[in-house]
Amino acid sequence: SYVLDGGGTLSVASDEVIGNYGSGSFTQFGGVNTVGGQLNVGLASTGSGTLTLDSWGQINAADIRVGVEGTGAFSQVQGQVTASSLVIGSSAGSTGTYSMNMGNLTAANITVGHAGTGVFNQADGMNMDFDGGSLSVGSGSGNGTYNMSGGMLATTNINIGTGSGTGTFNHTGANVSANETLTIGANGTYNMSDDGSSWFGPQLYATTIINNGTMNLNSGRVETAGGICSYCGEGPAATNVVNNGTINFGGPGQREMSGNIVNNGTMKITDTTVVFNKDFTNNGAYLSDPSSNYFSNLTVGSNGYLVGGAGDNFFI
Repeated sequence: SYVLDGGGTLSVASDEVIGNYGSGSFTQFGGVNTVGGQLNVGLASTGSGTLTLDSWGQINAADIRVGVEGTGAFSQVQGQVTASSLVIGSSAGSTGTYSMNMGNLTAANITVGHAGTGVFNQADGMNMDFDGGSLSVGSGSGNGTYNMSGGMLATTNINIGTGSGTGTFNHTGANVSANETLTIGANGTYNMSDDGSSWFGPQLYATTIINNGTMNLNSGRVETAGGICSYCGEGPAATNVVNNGTINFGGPGQREMSGNIVNNGTMKITDTTVVFNKDFTNNGAYLSDPSSNYFSNLTVGSNGYLVGGAGDNFFI
C-alpha cells in the first residue's frame, strides 16, 4: 500500500504499477503524482489494484490503464486527472472500473471495454476534452458500460458498441455532448431515462447522430446541430440524425429530437408525445402505439410506412 498526502510529490520517470501479480492499493489525499509512462492498475492476470484519488490531489500520466490483464479499480472522489489516454478493461479476461464522484478528468482518448470488461460510473464531476478527443464504449472485442447520472461529459466523438463486443451507455441525468458525431454501432445500446439522481434530467447533444444499433429514449431531449427551433433562418442543412437501427421513444411528457432526420430502420413511439422540428424522411418503419407525433416536414419514401391506430395523432 502507498499513501500520498498533503503537499507530497511522487515523480515516476517510466511506469507506475498498482497490483502487479498480487494486490496493491494507492491512496492519494492531495499532492501530485506524475507518471512519465503508463499508470497501470491491475497489471498481470493475477494482479488486483485499487487507486483512490481524494481531496485536491493531481494525477498526471502519459497513459492510464485500469484492468490491464487483471482487475483494477480507480475511484476519483475529487481532484484532477490528466492523461493522453485512459483504457478501462484493456486485455481479454481483464476487469476495470472507473468511478467518478467529483473533480475533473481530462483524457484525449477514453476506451471503456477494449478487449476486457470495462465500466465507467460518473455521478458528478467534469469529464471533458474538446481537442479532437473521443470516448469509445465497447470498441473492440470486449464489453463496455458507461453509467452517466450527473456532472458533464463532453468530447469530440462518442462511439458506442462499434466493435465485435458490446457497448452500453446508460444516461439517467445531466449533459452528454459530442461536438462532432455520436455513433452507435450494431452492438451498441444508448438508454436515456430519468432516475431522479440528478438535478437535471438527461440531455444529449451531438452535431450528428448515426444509429446502427438501439436507442431507448424514455426521458430528456436530443438536440443536434439542427437546433431546437423549427426554422432558425439558415438555408438547407445537412442530415443530423441517421437511423439504420431501432429508436424507441417512450416515457411521460414530451420527447424532442432536433435537426433533419432520415429513418432507414425502425422507430417505435409508445405512450408519449414526440416532436421532430425539421425535415423528417421516413424510408423505414414508423410505428405509433398510441402517441402524438408532431412533424414540421414529412417525406415518406417508397419503402417507408407509418402505422397508427386508435389513440394515435399525427400533426404535420
